[in-house]
Amino acid sequence: MGGIIKAQIPADRPITSRGFVAIVDRNEEVLHKILEEARAKPDADPISQKIGAFYGACMDEAAVEKAGLGSVAPLLSLIKNVKDKTTLLETLAELHRRQIWALFSVGDEQDFKDTSKELAELDQNGLGLPDRDSYFRKDDKSQKIRETYQDHVEKMLGFAGIKGKDAKKAAEDILSLETALAQASKTRVERRDPAGIYNKIDLSGIAKAAPAIDWKAYFKSIGLPGVTDVNVTHVPFFQKVNELVESTKPAIWRSYLTWHVLRALPLLLPRAVQDESFRIEAAITGQKEQRALEDERDRET
Repeated sequence: MGGIIKAQIPADRPITSRGFVAIVDRNEEVLHKILEEARAKPDADPISQKIGAFYGACMDEAAVEKAGLGSVAPLLSLIKNVKDKTTLLETLAELHRRQIWALFSVGDEQDFKDTSKELAELDQNGLGLPDRDSYFRKDDKSQKIRETYQDHVEKMLGFAGIKGKDAKKAAEDILSLETALAQASKTRVERRDPAGIYNKIDLSGIAKAAPAIDWKAYFKSIGLPGVTDVNVTHVPFFQKVNELVESTKPAIWRSYLTWHVLRALPLLLPRAVQDESFRIEAAITGQKEQRALEDERDRET
């Protein structure tokens, strides 16, 4: 029998392996070289110029600090106008166009029963903790993480100008809303069953499950006006979404959507936001140090 192989997890990583992690690291090194070369040669071909300029803007920390929340200001302004079901769904579609998956997510998937075709797929999403079970485990560590998470949400909202008691109440409301979504979500084990996450229905079918959402308008808003059939991975989840859309106050939606914009885009924001984002990541994963900024933004670019 072979001896035990020991590996040291780098301080800026939550995991390590000689397999896929090493492959990803190697790919990132190649990408980083391409990006740096493009940035160093502004007189290169037009495509390289665009790549270099884009990457250079991403790495301009002084400009990011100066801009503050400027890069997400249009989205935050849009969220402030959420006052009813119509404006909620308009804003949700705008966030989804940017792959900020508040409430649920949409993507494309091969039809499990006819792989020559692709389907739009509606999936459970909208949680800030990594797993639906994170909201329900009773052990001390999990309860501590939830406390840290709520405090983290409160502090992140502070960057958007929600302060003091308002931020504390908003964080409580967000945790409550996400817990309701988690309660309606499939577990990881349940999601391993292909048959269980295949529920092909047409637009009238999803409208029946979640009539509070104008699905035809939603798909048009995100750039998919031709969608007729969808795979809904978990119909009861969207029934809960419907219930929440009908019953949740606009103020709570504004807080929830603001949080998910900040949560999704910390690398576009000042260092204080990035540091606070890492705080919850470290609490959940045990990672001791943040990755170098160029590593993080290489992946984003």
